[in-house]
Amino acid sequence: MAAVRKVWAQLIPIAGGALASQARAFERAGVEGVWAPQMFGAPFATLAAVAPATSTLKLGTGIALAFVRSPLETACNAIDLDLISGGRVVLGLGSSAQSQIEGSFGSPYGKPLAHMAEIVSMIRAIAAKRSRIAGQRSPITASRRSICATSRASALAGKPPRYRPPSRGAISPP
Repeated sequence: MAAVRKVWAQLIPIAGGALASQARAFERAGVEGVWAPQMFGAPFATLAAVAPATSTLKLGTGIALAFVRSPLETACNAIDLDLISGGRVVLGLGSSAQSQIEGSFGSPYGKPLAHMAEIVSMIRAIAAKRSRIAGQRSPITASRRSICATSRASALAGKPPRYRPPSRGAISPP
């Protein structure tokens, strides 16, 4: 018996009704999930628009640029999207090209492997609601983090976020 292949599709920002219709068509066709890339804007809004229109389709950021927003903001977006979607989020992060990160977004690129490893560890710590997260670039304390994780406590009913750990593409574990 042949293995069943899991197929994912790509979504780009289009008018809300058309976006929802396209996502429902993917779901009916048996597509496992959809990826929303970060071309100019973050992929979170596109996926949030699709979430209420579908019930089984996994929603992936493919790929959200890790260096252009704080780990706190990325974690909060993933937690919110996970809440809206009922636990169907797959967080994909990437470094992009140095010229795009520094030139287009005005963010520091640094050493991409170390920078990515730090960002992923900080996002995981925020999702786990740790009280202090130390990083080379920006330590996050409970008071700053409370904007995201603590305010979601009633919505999550004390349960940890259900989104899958961030994927790091071609980067091997540190």
